[in-house]
Amino acid sequence: MKRFLKTKSMWTPVWMVSALMIIMAVIYIPIFSKATPNVQNFPIVIINEDEGGKVDGLKIDMGKLISTNIASSKDSTAIKWKTASNKEAGLAILEDNKAYAALIIPKNYTKSMLQLQGQLLQNKKHTKQAELELIVNKAGGQFASGIAQSSLQAVATSISKSVTEQISGSLNSSKSTLSPENALVLANPIQINEKNISVVKNDNGMTPFILALLCMITGMMGSQMVNGYVDSMYTALKTHGMKIKKHAVLNTEIIFGICMTALMSILLVVCTFAVYNVGHTANLLSILGFLIFGSMTMFMFFQVFNLYFGRWSLLIAFPINMMGIFASGGPIPINILPSVHQFFSNILPTHYLVDGMRSLIYYDGRMASGMSSALITLSIFFVVSVVLCYIISQVKFNKDNRNQSEVTTAE
Repeated sequence: MKRFLKTKSMWTPVWMVSALMIIMAVIYIPIFSKATPNVQNFPIVIINEDEGGKVDGLKIDMGKLISTNIASSKDSTAIKWKTASNKEAGLAILEDNKAYAALIIPKNYTKSMLQLQGQLLQNKKHTKQAELELIVNKAGGQFASGIAQSSLQAVATSISKSVTEQISGSLNSSKSTLSPENALVLANPIQINEKNISVVKNDNGMTPFILALLCMITGMMGSQMVNGYVDSMYTALKTHGMKIKKHAVLNTEIIFGICMTALMSILLVVCTFAVYNVGHTANLLSILGFLIFGSMTMFMFFQVFNLYFGRWSLLIAFPINMMGIFASGGPIPINILPSVHQFFSNILPTHYLVDGMRSLIYYDGRMASGMSSALITLSIFFVVSVVLCYIISQVKFNKDNRNQSEVTTAE
């Protein structure tokens, strides 16, 4: 035992794993270390359908005033406001997976506000609140939906507060009094109607991320196991004098990878959509095809690391896989992640895996909802990974042949 402990190389796994954990802590802790998320450019749609109204012959558009004030507020950098002229156009932005929520100012907003103010000043009975509509896109996931909901509620509360202050000033000037019922209306002059969209049955917005996560794990662990098993068989056959080309070994690993990812994808589809009865908008064959393609892409992606780094590949693949999880936009929106994670979200395939699954489950697989970029990016990753695997395999095969020739010559 003492001899083992005195051998420096025996300590290599200890300091390498320790260094890996320190690196991961530096990368991951900033995501959860802040009590309040650093929201930047969080996309929300504002839909102004207000037709305005007239006071003493002058046209007034309170909806336009709200839109202008929101865009120039202190929260304008945190929220990236997208504008739409009508509800259909605004919902199209949500359904294309380009925003997490929408604030809708209805057509009669100005008229309702003028009527509300007049009725309160006259202390009339049955005074009605003005209305605003909030729509939250639940397909963005629980965390994103929560931020969108709280952001819109804060905006609506701010609008309601300014209306209360304005009408209160007019009431104080005229020394008018209010009934208890109208006092309650003045305290909360705007009724908020909240709705959710893009929710399929038995789902809370996280199914695309879970499926993408399982694809990632299958790719990483599957490539490790297939590579290790086939390599050991290759070594065993080689010691018995059988000559096998390295490309034949790689081809075998790819065939095993296809079989494994196809089987895993079939089981996932059955478990998710048959056993747990999770809803979906695209047909199951499309979902199955994308799962197989995504899993195989991840398999080939991690196979590159297996071939290049050998037995140390897991130390490289594991943090990359973890980075992909946090940078995927699944559990936490990319907009609120630290800049380093936003950078990795663009260069790792996991973000596009989530977007593709989200498009299939919630948006019928429409290209505009993220499917187009997902297919293009994953195809590039797949082709580049396959090419790199063959190049690395060939280089290692040639190196082994040269070493074998040198040993034979020396003998």
